[in-house]
Amino acid sequence: MSYILKKKIADSFQGLVEDKGFKRVSITLIMKRAEVRRPTFYDYFKDKYDLLEWVVNDSLEELIDNNIEYLPWEDIIKLTFFDLSANWRFYTKCIREQNEFDMTNAMAEHLSYLTVQLIVKNKFQPDSPEVALIHVMSLGISQLLTHNFLINHPDDYELLTDKAIKALDLTIAKLS
Repeated sequence: MSYILKKKIADSFQGLVEDKGFKRVSITLIMKRAEVRRPTFYDYFKDKYDLLEWVVNDSLEELIDNNIEYLPWEDIIKLTFFDLSANWRFYTKCIREQNEFDMTNAMAEHLSYLTVQLIVKNKFQPDSPEVALIHVMSLGISQLLTHNFLINHPDDYELLTDKAIKALDLTIAKLS
């Protein structure tokens, strides 16, 4: 039941951020919209930044980490970029209005995980140059996405998807 309740709180939070912006969303508003008692929030989250971190990581885990064994990696990238594009208003407001949680790094961590899993299951040591290269490349792709949320005329997510797939494809080919 706790995951379902967390998702209910997260959905309320996402809707409020889209409507009002991150700065104007309070715990009281989140819980009122979720129709759950305010103290329950603190059973799961410290504050709205902790909730934001959970929302982003839960979404990326669902899109990337949980699909590695089931979908071709290109489809995972397409699905992830589509979802980020579909939730553009939420992500844009969170990136613009808060600095406590680094969304770019969170995206990069999940992309790094995907890439490491693709290249060779457990071939590289965690502190190896190859893993460092993968993380830097993942940060670059994540920065491309984050930047696209903030510019006045963003590129279509399909164009960004193609760029990310080409970068990952080259990295996989070079490191495999």
